[in-house]
Amino acid sequence: MKTILLTGLLCFAFGIVSQTLIIGNFIYFVPVLFSLGVSIGNYNKFRINRLKGLILNAIFSLAIFFLAILFGLGISYVIGFVAILVSGVVAALGLFLLNSLIFKVERKGLGLIVILASSIIFLLMLQGIRMLYKNESYLLNEAQLYVLIWMTLIGIGFGIALNLKEVSHPTKKPIS
Repeated sequence: MKTILLTGLLCFAFGIVSQTLIIGNFIYFVPVLFSLGVSIGNYNKFRINRLKGLILNAIFSLAIFFLAILFGLGISYVIGFVAILVSGVVAALGLFLLNSLIFKVERKGLGLIVILASSIIFLLMLQGIRMLYKNESYLLNEAQLYVLIWMTLIGIGFGIALNLKEVSHPTKKPIS
């Protein structure tokens, strides 16, 4: 439980830090901060050397980030603004699949469901905030809000997904 909370808090804190990076046009550091939050929060779950795992996680995050941007741009001609939201979901799922190569993941299928659920919660929360504050556009910068909510909720999803335990079924004794 504490690793889940730690991962979520680290991703939230790094999401706050990322706000200054977005303003300063250093948005490509945001995925590295997310990977740091997930890696530090789950440092005991690495399959490989922790330093190598940290570096690989940062590389995976950057790769997925740029692929999600390309994916979002590609489908934005067809579905418009929704493409940005969909690319966030695709990025979360792709990053979890890649991270399952460097982290010990006992229940990958259920982990994907958890990441998908946290992505759906992210979409609903973001849409709710947009609808609630649609007339006060000066209160919110959508890109910054998107990054902060995404990093926090997907970080919590990663914390849960990486710490799911395999269910052990007691063996039944044969009737004698």
